[in-house]
Amino acid sequence: MHHFLFEFITGGGLSDQDLPDSLAYEGDLMLRALLNDLVDAGHTNISLTRDSRLAPLTGSITQHIVNKDVKERLAEIIKQDDLVWLIAPEIDDALASYTDFFLGHGCKLIGSSPESIRLASSKFGMFKHLQASNIETIDTRYLNESIPVSNDGWIVKPDDGAGAEGCYFFYDEDELNEFISKSDRDNYVIQPYISGNHMSMSLLIYEKEVVLLGCNQQFIEFEDKKVMLVAVGINECLDCYHSLLLVAKKIAHSVPGLAGYIGIDLIMNDNKVTVVEINPRLTTSYVGLSKSLGVNVADKILNTFLSGNLPELDVSAAQAVRIDL
Repeated sequence: MHHFLFEFITGGGLSDQDLPDSLAYEGDLMLRALLNDLVDAGHTNISLTRDSRLAPLTGSITQHIVNKDVKERLAEIIKQDDLVWLIAPEIDDALASYTDFFLGHGCKLIGSSPESIRLASSKFGMFKHLQASNIETIDTRYLNESIPVSNDGWIVKPDDGAGAEGCYFFYDEDELNEFISKSDRDNYVIQPYISGNHMSMSLLIYEKEVVLLGCNQQFIEFEDKKVMLVAVGINECLDCYHSLLLVAKKIAHSVPGLAGYIGIDLIMNDNKVTVVEINPRLTTSYVGLSKSLGVNVADKILNTFLSGNLPELDVSAAQAVRIDL
């Protein structure tokens, strides 16, 4: 079985643009973690693309160096029997469009359907969907429409953003209005800031069934109004397992087509779980997940897609693993 790994940021997806250091760093973290898991599971027939501006990875893998349009190179490289692991941001429809691309070339893809990706990729669209599904979520509006009521400030971010890239926090409404007046950000949304415990879930979903792999702590800082995720504590919030699992099951049933590893950002406040956004892809939390659980997570995901059955995992014995960004 040949595994093809395509991490959009480090694999040439931005070959005609500047390469943001923060995204390249996080992309490399996820890529290396996935690659290590596959190798540890005994898979040796692995290839990937690599942006020419980055140092090649070490190890006995095939690396295709990319310095031009990556889709043109991909069409030359991939084969119909390839099993593809895709890591890409939602920005500019990248994750969904590359999912379409690989499926269109007959590859077996470890991931969600294009339809579920496009739904989850829009913060506003997902807010409306979760609201209709009676899942607690954050009031989300387009920035150029109206400002939601808030006593604690506001979060402003791209509707299709990934991570904390382009994410801002405003406590003062006058400063917020000044930002809006001087910005051409039609694709941005605004949410009231909710104080509480910033967390995330790492899920394995298949055919609307779910295994909760990680109850994670997020460490967030604000600097010059920018929001920064500075660290993730994998399985540091296991005391919230049962509350999070209930929400995870609701999400798995309400968003058809979600499959594989899914990351969910959320806030816990007074024992109420509020969903912030859904990431239908690998997230940074994946980096410490195998170590935390004491199992090979990539192997569990692969076996799920090959057998059609989710694994049984005892998450209660997981150890906390801190990932600094």
